[in-house]
Amino acid sequence: MLQTIGAQLAPYETVLKIVVAGAVLLGSAGVAYLAYRRHSLTGLAALTACGLSVGLYLTGGLRLVVLLLTFFAGSTVLTHYRQKDKDQIESEIHEKKGPRDTFQVIANGGPALLMGILTTVTGQSAFLVGSVAALAASNADTWASELGVLSHHQPVYILSRRPVARGLSGGVTRLGTLAALTGGVFIALVYGLLHLGDPASGLPLLSDMAVIALAGLIGSTVDSILGETLQARYTSARHGQMTEKSSEKGRSNALQHGLKWLNNDWVNLMSSTIAALVAAGLIALSAS
Repeated sequence: MLQTIGAQLAPYETVLKIVVAGAVLLGSAGVAYLAYRRHSLTGLAALTACGLSVGLYLTGGLRLVVLLLTFFAGSTVLTHYRQKDKDQIESEIHEKKGPRDTFQVIANGGPALLMGILTTVTGQSAFLVGSVAALAASNADTWASELGVLSHHQPVYILSRRPVARGLSGGVTRLGTLAALTGGVFIALVYGLLHLGDPASGLPLLSDMAVIALAGLIGSTVDSILGETLQARYTSARHGQMTEKSSEKGRSNALQHGLKWLNNDWVNLMSSTIAALVAAGLIALSAS
């Protein structure tokens, strides 16, 4: 009986998928428009986020879209949390401030889509967990950045432990590390809630959640390591202090350390991708 019904519905599966994809696009467009109105995203970045949502749905399903929106909603709230306290730091240190642009959206969501595409191409569920892990890594890094900068303790470089200016990439605090861990665990918990009642729930689900949470912390740690060792840092021509800005008000800053092309967006992209691949590898090894 069930097989007969399934056979009758099979021709409509493609149509249903298109309809749901349209609904995802409309829903994402609504969220992106609100983000644009709140100056959280530029116009082009909002369009990019819509395309990213549809891509994640087509490659990883509706749950992956929910996780993307969870990451985005939490990041938006934390970005506006005590924003006045962070504005001065961002204006002096960070190359970009204000609404997130297109590349920032791609840097945070692109690795998840890449893992989704690999899931579709290979049929390996390990890459699907890797997709969630990429979002966990982006979430962990965002929470660490937005909350860690508010710490009362002096940030230090993650490897050398030398003091570093507040807000400069590569610096860590206890508050920031705790925020990173919490950000990864949060995505893992939402993933678990979305999969409760599945046939594969139970110990396999808990294992996936543990890997996702771990990947979040790994991604944030790799981000800090790259921030200290390879990310470009400049000496401000205006103030003489260290900054991530290549120029200020038409004046070029002198490269002091790192690779000139490697800015914070590229570091975010690389660290999330590494975390996703590590997570996918751990899941594949546990299944073998």
